Amino acid sequence: MKNRHALAAVFATAIAVMGQTAFSEEAVTINSQYIETTFYSNADLGTEAKSKFASIAYGSNISFAGEWNLYSGLRLGDECREFTTTADFWPEILDLKNSGFSFGSKFTYHFLDYGRWCYENDLLLEPFLRYTGEHDWHLDFSAGFTFKAQEVKILNMWTYDQNFSFHIEFDKKITENSEGHIIVSTHDVFRYYKFPSPLYTFGGSYTFGNGIQLHADLQFHCCDMFTTKFFMNGQQFSGGVRFYL
Repeated sequence: MKNRHALAAVFATAIAVMGQTAFSEEAVTINSQYIETTFYSNADLGTEAKSKFASIAYGSNISFAGEWNLYSGLRLGDECREFTTTADFWPEILDLKNSGFSFGSKFTYHFLDYGRWCYENDLLLEPFLRYTGEHDWHLDFSAGFTFKAQEVKILNMWTYDQNFSFHIEFDKKITENSEGHIIVSTHDVFRYYKFPSPLYTFGGSYTFGNGIQLHADLQFHCCDMFTTKFFMNGQQFSGGVRFYL
């Protein structure tokens, strides 16, 4: 069983790496690429109380029949190991010139090995809309579905779930080198819950002239909120550094 999951993770990693490497051909323009590392720390609250994580990732922005944002990363925690690969695509055919609107889609695969408790495989597909306004800001809205396949190790059984997902993000350029963002979403890069519970994220970044960027986020996880009353299930701070290549 472990060998099967290990092979699946290796296969997904290989596909992600080959896919991003394929875009290095002359027909494709690499607009930017980077390596980043991020550290996460959870407050003494909820199911992830006091847990800590660290991740390393590679990302790129390319032009090929439209615009792509590609990202693949690994995250290690106290008891878990995770892999995520995601692609955002804005096809040229849906580019409405001078309108401020652009359309695209997001595809994500996420794998979680939660120690002796479970394995999880998550697939996410979300069409999205972006509106870019004057004065250096944009608003993203996406909605779609997530599919989760989870093996509960102690019961030696699989469960399958399909859920609605959404992501709303406001980004504003503050100065030439800094930006801030506010996000309301049912998921983030390494979080795909069994039931769609909202995450509220507040953060920003600052980029130095030598291609080094510092970023930080404060995230609040609310349990359910759609069918029961609001209560806080977790609070996480993350910070890291990105190196543009």
